[in-house]
Amino acid sequence: AGGQLMRDVRAGLRTQNGAVAMERLEARLPGRAAITLSGKNEKDRFSGPLSFAAEEPQIFARWLLGEELSAKLQWSSALRVKGTVTYTADEMSLSDFQALVENARVSGKLTVQGWRDRRNSVLQANLEAEGVNFDATLPVARSVLALAGDLKFTLNLLATNSRFLNKPLKRASVTAAQSEGGFRLQNLTLDDLDGISLIAKGSGSEKGYEFSAEAIRDSGFAAALEYLSGSADLSNIATRYAVSHFPLRFAGTLAPLKNGWRVLAKSGDAELALDLGELRDARQPVDAVFRLPSTEIAAKGEFRFGAEGRFEPQLMLSLKTADLRKDFALADRASANVLPAQGSATLL
Repeated sequence: AGGQLMRDVRAGLRTQNGAVAMERLEARLPGRAAITLSGKNEKDRFSGPLSFAAEEPQIFARWLLGEELSAKLQWSSALRVKGTVTYTADEMSLSDFQALVENARVSGKLTVQGWRDRRNSVLQANLEAEGVNFDATLPVARSVLALAGDLKFTLNLLATNSRFLNKPLKRASVTAAQSEGGFRLQNLTLDDLDGISLIAKGSGSEKGYEFSAEAIRDSGFAAALEYLSGSADLSNIATRYAVSHFPLRFAGTLAPLKNGWRVLAKSGDAELALDLGELRDARQPVDAVFRLPSTEIAAKGEFRFGAEGRFEPQLMLSLKTADLRKDFALADRASANVLPAQGSATLL
């Protein structure tokens, strides 16, 4: 593959019970890569230390996977792995391993059960990581999932001192799985993503999620909202409102739709129900109710978003309020831009 060959291959073999057993393997590979594996065979079990390093992992991936598949994996720095390999007829594992991946340090254990039968095999990954740049790692992870196809797996990950959305992330933990029913995020915890803390877990049979969160800093809140919505305008408007309510605590549910998510959220006496989809170069129908202690706003219409996420709402509003002056002050604080709207108001 990739038009290059393995070089300097050395192997130590011996016969055992009429079969050939490997005791040592050394090889130099494309991408300035080298692998060393040694160990002992006892009955049907092999165990021994593994060392692997690739100074140019992109070239190594092209050799191993081919041009088309390797193009989906973008590596920018050296890849190094060491640990203990163990395999039997039913299970293969890499334990006590330490790896340097995209300048992040990763350790833990990988186990593949039923590795001889790919259709029924299951990968179990229990990992700890430090210094992960999730902005660079997540695209690689999505590509790996695409390459893995229908591979079943479970993942438990604890990450510390990392970065996400170009913001510092003190701690994150993830539990996820992929089975015949598809990928499923089971639990997610974020501690201090530039002032954002979040706990989310799977709920019910509809594959939705329950969440609770707290925001104490406008920069983290704005970055998270822009990532979720794809709209800098919408993020700016919401952050202008939220900043006067920090610390902002909210909880609710997320349920998947065909082309997006249904959000039900509550913060104090305020409630929000909203359907969100991909908010770039799109028109998103809106049927939402926003409740505050003295105000209820029902909105129907659509959110329009340009290719760059420009927010242009076209809404029919129904407003019930106990104090219109507070609502005008709220609108002025929430946005410095004109928000075109049509509707009616009832003064109580």
